[in-house]
Amino acid sequence: METPFHGLVNPAKPEQAILYRDLRWGLLLLMSAFPTIFTRVGGLVAFGGLAAAREIKGIITLQELHPTAPWKSQECQA
Repeated sequence: METPFHGLVNPAKPEQAILYRDLRWGLLLLMSAFPTIFTRVGGLVAFGGLAAAREIKGIITLQELHPTAPWKSQECQA
C-alpha cells in the first residue's frame, strides 16, 4: 500500500511542483563551495600577476638606470 506524500503544485503550471520545501544544507554548501573556490583561485592568479608585473617593472627600471653596467641592474641575492 502506498502512503500519501505532501507536495505543492501550481494548478496553472503543473511543472512547477515542489516536493520538498525545506532547505537542504548539504546541497547549499556544495553549491556555494564551487563559486568560493573559483573566486579565490582567480584572485590568487590576479594577485600573482600583479606581483610579477611589479617585479618586472623594478628590473626594467634598474636596467634603464644602468644601461652600460648590467651587473648593477641585478638585484642582490643575500
